[in-house]
Order: sequence, then C-alpha cells, then structure tokens
Amino acid sequence: MKKIKVWDIPTRLFHWALLIGVAFMWYSSGDFDLMEYHMIIGRLILCMLVFRIVWGFVGSTTARFTDFIRSPISGIRYLFGRDSSRTEGHNPAGGWMILALMLVLLTQAVTGLFADDDIFYSGPFFLSVDADLADWLNGLHHQNIDYLWVLIGIHVLASIVYQIRGKNLIGSMLTGNKQAEETVEAPEMRSPWLALAIFCVICGLGYYFMW
Repeated sequence: MKKIKVWDIPTRLFHWALLIGVAFMWYSSGDFDLMEYHMIIGRLILCMLVFRIVWGFVGSTTARFTDFIRSPISGIRYLFGRDSSRTEGHNPAGGWMILALMLVLLTQAVTGLFADDDIFYSGPFFLSVDADLADWLNGLHHQNIDYLWVLIGIHVLASIVYQIRGKNLIGSMLTGNKQAEETVEAPEMRSPWLALAIFCVICGLGYYFMW
C-alpha cells in the first residue's frame, strides 16, 4: 500500500467552508439580528456552488463530474455490493449523493435571492418578479430546507458507517490523502491558483449582480 493524493485543496476547502456556511445559515435563520449576515453568507454559498460546478469540469480528476457520476443503476448496485467499479474519489452511490446535495443547496441559495420576511429584509431579486412567483419561491425556500436536512443526515450517517468499516473518508477530506494499492496511479491535481482565479471571477460577478 502507498499514500496518494486524492482530494485537491480547492475541493477540500469547498467542503469544509460549505459545512460551516450551512451551519451558520441554520443558526441565523431564526435570529432577526443576524438576518443581514444570513443573506450575505447565502450569496457567498451560491458563489461557492457555482465555483464547484465549474471545478467539476476543469478541476482535478477526482473533482470532475465525469469521475464520479455513474448511471443511477450503477449507484444502486454499488449500495447492494453488486458493482465492483471503483474510483479513488467518490464511489458511484456517493457521487449521486453529492449531486443531490448540490442541487438542493442550489435551490436553497437561488430561492433565497427572491425571499422576503415581510418586515425589513428581502432578497436582491425580490422585486424583479411578480408577487405570486415571489411568494412561491419564498415558500420553496422554506420548504426545501427539510429536504436538505434529510440529505445531510444521510451523508453524515454514511460517513460514520464508512469510518466504522475502516475507510477514513473524513481524514481523507482533511488531508487530501488516502491509502491505495501500489499499482494505483495518483489522480491528476490541478493548480489551486487556477481555482482561486475562477473563484475570484465568480465572486466578482456575484457581487456585481447580487449586491
């Protein structure tokens, strides 16, 4: 066995920053005094998600969608131990979990741009749509959070199960390394400076359009 790098710095930073961001969004959602920060962090999370989508096409091997998105049947077969295909990054079932989490988080972040609390705070695009559509998006913003908690719960539970079975997924996402057989080639890692440039451009566009 040997140690190889499987997760690049941008992917790891995205993962842990997103965790902190979502935790803050949950904490601040019921606190009127923190609502302004709730909206700012929500926009930052949207920029992070857009970055992750772009990085999913141009980033390191294990960060690319083509590396971990398999057919739904492959994901189901993997859960039942009937799919032996492997990747040094996400497995076929985990890939679909990541995709579902990103979709629900994107829905949450985008609908937040149209949300309104009927008192002081409203999203930057609240007045750009008619009242009925704004009400529907606002309702979706509050309802969608339930789906997010379910997916997060499954994701955390799966991580714990893998830890118990001796697969240190959490440690790998912290250090970027994992143990692999001698014959396994390390995935290609793209430059973190490229990721920083992409993220800065996305944040600049986000600031221009959402503030």
